[in-house]
Amino acid sequence: MKTGFFDLFPTPKFLEMPAPGLAVSEKALRLIEFKEGKHGYILSKADALQFTQPFFSEGNIANPQELVALLETFRKKNDLHYIRTSLPEERAYLFSTVVPDLSGDELRASIESTIEENVPLSVSEAVFDYTIIAKQDFQGRPGLKVTVSVLPEKVVSEYLDIFRAAGFEPLHFEIESQAITKAVVPRQDSRVCLIVNLSFGKSGFYISDGGAVSFTATQPTSLWADATLKAEAGFAFSKPGPLKEIGDEIRKIFLYWQTQADQKNEKARPITHIVLTGEAAGIEGLPEALASVFGVSAAIADVWQNVFSLHDYIPEISKKDSLSFAAAVGLALPHQA
Repeated sequence: MKTGFFDLFPTPKFLEMPAPGLAVSEKALRLIEFKEGKHGYILSKADALQFTQPFFSEGNIANPQELVALLETFRKKNDLHYIRTSLPEERAYLFSTVVPDLSGDELRASIESTIEENVPLSVSEAVFDYTIIAKQDFQGRPGLKVTVSVLPEKVVSEYLDIFRAAGFEPLHFEIESQAITKAVVPRQDSRVCLIVNLSFGKSGFYISDGGAVSFTATQPTSLWADATLKAEAGFAFSKPGPLKEIGDEIRKIFLYWQTQADQKNEKARPITHIVLTGEAAGIEGLPEALASVFGVSAAIADVWQNVFSLHDYIPEISKKDSLSFAAAVGLALPHQA
């Protein structure tokens, strides 16, 4: 169950209306839009624009006037107005907690009361969204385990102002890791997985627990220095270089996941598999090397799996190129309560 407190118009009418997904990263804009086909949704629009100058740095907006002009040109080219778009991972806070089993405004108020003890923001300067993961005891009573995403209200306002100045009307904001997870984790998949998003200049690492993002980390990477990188089990992650950086980070995350459960006197649900996405996810041999080193299955993501089956419909985007559109796909997915 999800609640959209990043929705700008939180009414059923607006939540249900189809809208393109526009993912914003430090290096590019990526657009995905779906439409109804004979047997379900099909791809109606896809576009990307690589930035030639820096507009974002660690989630901060630079050169706002130039950015607005670029966004406006992109909007007119693709005939866009209403969109669902992404917010920067670096400006968000994420935590998990257990609260009483309530509903509606009472549940929201209960979650809100935990924000200041978990993030360095006051409730008055924060906006938040949450996902219910599972039922769990709360102080001897029925409770809910939830993951909570928190952003400074000023960050949301900054991004909203930029998009509106360019002629867009955002219906919904979503943190990048959440949008990617919606695309690459099958619906109703209750397992714990590690999503590795290999994009230009940095890598993102997200733990999905029952389809909800429970942990995120990003790190700069020099992965793009050698386009001929090939991963071989053991060797790739022991020799100094970009793949070792990735392997070391994954090792830390596996350890963290176990340790944080131990600290809460909980039994850790194991990470069962690794999902690779992003521009560089197609490095030859990488899934096999990860599987060998970490003892779990690893695979390249299917970003379309929650929209249509590739057995029924083949979009006009190659498998390799589709990996860079995961966030846009997740944003464009029809809203689900």
